Amino acid sequence: QLGLEPTKEFYELLNRKHTVTIKKKEIVEIEPVETIPLYYEPVFEFEAKVSRVKDDYIILDRTYFFPRQGGQECDKGFINDCEVEEVIKIGKTILHKARNCNLKEGDTVKCRIDRERKIILSRHHVATHIINYAARKVIGNWVWQAGSNVDVDKARLDITHFENLSEEEIEKIEKVANEIVDRDLPIEIYVMNRIDAEKKYGFRIYQGGAIPEKTVRIVKIGEEVEACSGTHNLLKSTKELGNILILGTKRIQDGIIRIEFCSGETALSYLREKERILNEVAKKLGVKEEEVVDACIKLFEAWKKERKRLKDVRGI
Repeated sequence: QLGLEPTKEFYELLNRKHTVTIKKKEIVEIEPVETIPLYYEPVFEFEAKVSRVKDDYIILDRTYFFPRQGGQECDKGFINDCEVEEVIKIGKTILHKARNCNLKEGDTVKCRIDRERKIILSRHHVATHIINYAARKVIGNWVWQAGSNVDVDKARLDITHFENLSEEEIEKIEKVANEIVDRDLPIEIYVMNRIDAEKKYGFRIYQGGAIPEKTVRIVKIGEEVEACSGTHNLLKSTKELGNILILGTKRIQDGIIRIEFCSGETALSYLREKERILNEVAKKLGVKEEEVVDACIKLFEAWKKERKRLKDVRGI
């Protein structure tokens, strides 16, 4: 609005202000070879040529494997019969880690991506955006993403907040998130000129960190708008997520609260396992499931009395 373009230093400060430190990944030194990135396309089997091989790392001329970036874990699968354990991106080079894979430059390979894993990661990444929005609506507009990790068993979002979340706040965040899911909102993705995006949406689009590129990839879900590199495009609307379930929250450092959650079939599997455990405990205690809490309290009180009695007998 003032006609001033933010400097590179501004974006670096913005990143540092809203980022928590994470453990450094393995460092790989390799001659840079450009890989054609095709991982936003819904393709799970493809052929490619080997451009370079370095130790356990394979560089292909093109790839549909999504590398670890933007808080989202990488795709896994196979290159020929070699299991792909990790995919990372260094500049414009994408490296696939596969042990004991006897390949050489120029080989044509057949690749298969774990479809289920990629879809679950996509669901959890969309859920991350929705939880972020819901937290801001419930807690306050000062909430900002301080970090995230999107994996298959669960996702986590670290937000800026001055105190632990209450049970009521957690329930409200989950309720708002699932209302967004039920509204069947379209997941819109488009590339914009960076300056135009900042003017239209403000700097809040940099929830996951700012990169001073000329263009940004915008992900819009209802009122929530972020610049993001995740594979949200595999879903057309929020309804495809299934219900979002908050697993827990905790304070990880001053001013940073971590929210852990999952969605869809992962959430259903989690609830089924909890139900199985509850049923097993009820059987062991010889009570109905709804009586488990009272039975546990009685058992704990009986244990304390017995422990005190034994101490008295032993003269401790």
